[in-house]
Formats: sequence, structure tokens, C-alpha cells
Amino acid sequence: MLYVTNLKINKNNLFSFILTIAVMALMRDFIAARAQLVTFILFVTEILFIECFLDTKKKRYVLGLMVISTLIANLHAAVFYVFFIFFMPYIAEYLIVVLRNSNITYKLQIRNINHKIDKLSKKENNTEKIEKLKEKLLKTEERLKKHEEINKKREENPYKVKLVKRDAAKWLILIAVLCFLTGLLTPIGNEPYTHIIKLMTGNTTHSISEHQPLVLWQNNGVIISLLILFSLLIFTDTKITLKDLFMLSGLIMLTFMARRQFSLLLVIGVFSLTKLICDLVSKYDKDGVREFTEIMLTLPGKFITIFLVVLCSYVLFKNKIDADYIDAKSYPVEAANYILEKQEEGVLDLTRC
Repeated sequence: MLYVTNLKINKNNLFSFILTIAVMALMRDFIAARAQLVTFILFVTEILFIECFLDTKKKRYVLGLMVISTLIANLHAAVFYVFFIFFMPYIAEYLIVVLRNSNITYKLQIRNINHKIDKLSKKENNTEKIEKLKEKLLKTEERLKKHEEINKKREENPYKVKLVKRDAAKWLILIAVLCFLTGLLTPIGNEPYTHIIKLMTGNTTHSISEHQPLVLWQNNGVIISLLILFSLLIFTDTKITLKDLFMLSGLIMLTFMARRQFSLLLVIGVFSLTKLICDLVSKYDKDGVREFTEIMLTLPGKFITIFLVVLCSYVLFKNKIDADYIDAKSYPVEAANYILEKQEEGVLDLTRC
């Protein structure tokens, strides 16, 4: 799903594949028999359906999003609100673009001047005032036209942040509302709406390692990911869309608030990172990448790809093949065994503790 979604968004086989493999390698510590393993797949599918809806406006993707929100409400209620967070960058970008293109300040001034002219026209001996207002109106209209031309030039050649207007994004507000109501389609009452509130307002999260703030120097994967992202934004002329800027900024903030959220930065942020890399490469070496991609899509290239994936998988997991199921250095295995032994001998009765 990571590869399919990446390919749908960025239209590049090579970098979609490379970044997908990199994400899977960094995600190895988060792959466990827990509900999050299902929601990772659902979140990636959510992004895929949002992108498909914005491109095609087909209703089947709306139905798909509602199905996903219902599944999350029933399978992993703790992250039900996260489903709607991924809507926000798309909606925010659309609203900002609409607000900027509306030129509301100039239009309000023009409307106010016209109202004054109409009002004065109904009275006598106001010719001089009306002429002054018409001159003011003409200057305001000229400023509006000039402002529209400046905005158009910025759209054609933005400095760092691109504003992309996708008209279908306005429907995401309604879709988000419909999906929010699917939280009622559960046998556990209002738990999807209240579970995360109960969890975060309690004191249990202070004792759980994965809920603790991220210590950057202890996480090489986060350091490498952020270095690549900031290098692309600072040291190249690559431009980022406002939606991607919002998405990455929010995910980075979540990552620093709780180390477990690095997983979301990986599975969702990879699409924005791939877009930046593809834009950079297409600007400087588009033909070279296309030729290399064509080579890798041949039969020998496919065998080489499979070999590299198997080799990387073996290197990553060879140390865990014969590893103990529970690491005695991280968990009190000996203490637990001691308690069990004493309980079997009748020396320790846990029911009286």
C-alpha cells in the first residue's frame, strides 16, 4: 500500500520503491501483533482515497473513506481522531488559497465606494464628491488588478511554498463530518469519541515508554529523516506545497511529543518527502532517472531488485532469528521466573499480596 500510494501521488516508480523499502526498514520496531499494524495500513489507504477523490471526484472513494473510519472506530478507537487530522492539511490549503484569491480587502473597498456613490447620486449638489469617489474607485480597481497580477506571478514561480488549489478539497469538510458520525457504528457506545480523552487525561501515559517525548540523539532514524528533509528545503531550490508543509510540520511536532508517532511520520510523511526528491531530480537529471528506471524494469533488473530486497531483509533480521522471545536485558525475566517458581513451591502466595 505504501508503494501503490506513493506511485499514485508522485508518478515515479524508482523513488516510490526506494523510499518504500527505506520506510519498511525504519518501521521494523513498530511492526508488532497490535492494532496499530492494521491502522497503519488503513491510514495509508485513507491518503490514497483522498488523493483519488481529489483527482476524480468519484463517490466510491467517499464510501471507502467512511468504511475506513468505521473500521478504525471498531478496531483501534484510540486513534480515531488521527483519521481526521490527515484531512486538515488538504482543507487548510484550500481555504488559504481561496482566501488569498478572493482579494477581499480590495473588493470590500470597491463595494463601499460604490455604495457611497449611489447614496450621493440620490442627492443634489454632490457632483464634486462623486467625482472624487470615482477617482478613488478607479485607483482601487487598479491596485486590485495589480495585486491579482502579482499573485499570478507568484503562482507561476513561487519562492519556496507552492499554493495548489484543488476544487474538490472543499468537499473534504463534508466527508470528514460524515466519517465522524461513523464513530456511532460500534458496539462500544461512544468509546471512539471518548477513549483518547480518557487516556490522555489519565496518569498512565506518564509511565509508558512510547508516550514519552522523543530524545533526538537516541533516534538515528529520526535524525536521518529530518536531515534529508531540511537539506532538500534549505540547500536546494525545491519547492514544497502548502499541504505537504502542513502535513510534515504536524507529523514532526507529533513525533517530538511522543516517540511512538515517528511511525506516522514515516508512513504518511514519506509521500511528501518522495515528492520533494522527485521534483529535485526531474529538474536536474530527468532523463538519467528515466533511463535507469527502464533498465530496472527489465527482467534482469527485476531479478536484481528481488535479490537486493532479500539481502537487505536478511541483514536487518539475521540477529533476531535466534534471539530470545523476551530480552532479559530490557525486562525482569529472572524476577518473573523466580516468582513463578516460588509460587509453584507454595512458598509465595500471590493471592494474599
